[in-house]
Amino acid sequence: MIAGASSKKRRKAAFGKYGWIIFFMIGIYFCIWAIHDIFDGVNPQLWSEIVGQPWRANYLASLDPSTASLVEFLTAVSGTLTLGLAILVLSISATGYRKGEKWAWYAFWVLPIILVLISILGQTMIGFAFWFFAPIMVVVSLAGLLSSYGKFFPKK
Repeated sequence: MIAGASSKKRRKAAFGKYGWIIFFMIGIYFCIWAIHDIFDGVNPQLWSEIVGQPWRANYLASLDPSTASLVEFLTAVSGTLTLGLAILVLSISATGYRKGEKWAWYAFWVLPIILVLISILGQTMIGFAFWFFAPIMVVVSLAGLLSSYGKFFPKK
């Protein structure tokens, strides 16, 4: 019985020591997504699923150049904001969260909240679960937060 309890304690200690890696990986994923949006522009598959027609920037530009420019601009702005969030997630996970500072644990609650809001907005505004990875990222971030609770709030 003591060996089983010791094994469980070691797993909790290992997660407490390396749990920050979950959020660091989320930050890397956000970086990749952001760089894609900034440099590659509109995701043709996402566009066709939302609009029902294939993305053809030249065709849209010939119909309405300002609309095509606006779509490309908003995609780049979204990527830039996502890159900013990614840098914050990477920085917080590698510093405050890694050290077990409570403010970092509280700050990371913004991730599942933002991702749930994005999913709700996508579903209600365009009838499409806009970011199909959002539910997965919500589960991963909640798992990271809830499983690290003991590190940030140890029993006294």
